[in-house]
Amino acid sequence: MTIMKKTLMLLISITFVVGMGCGSSGNTSGNSNSNGIPGWVENPGSEYSEAKYLMAVGSGSTLNEARGDAFSQLSQIFQMDIDATQQLTTEVIDRSTNNNFYSESTS
Repeated sequence: MTIMKKTLMLLISITFVVGMGCGSSGNTSGNSNSNGIPGWVENPGSEYSEAKYLMAVGSGSTLNEARGDAFSQLSQIFQMDIDATQQLTTEVIDRSTNNNFYSESTS
C-alpha cells in the first residue's frame, strides 16, 4: 500500500470515529421522555434536590421568553410581609422645690 492510500484510510477512519462520537444523543443521564425532553424539565426534583435548590420551569416560543417565564415562576416563591409598629410615649415630669417649679418633657 502506498503512503497516499494509508493516509486516505487513516483520514477515513478518523472521520468515522469522530462522526460516531458526535452523533450521540448527548443525553448522558438517559432520563428523557418520548419527545426528547430531559426529565428534569417535567420533574426538576428528579435531578436537583429540592432541599438545596430553588427551581422553576418556564416555557415560551423563544429561549428568552422561557427564561423570563422561569424567572417569573421563581419570583413567586419569594414573598415579603412587612409589619410595622410605631409607639409614641410622652413623659412629663413636674416638680416643685422651694416654690420653684421645674418641668421636664421627653418623647
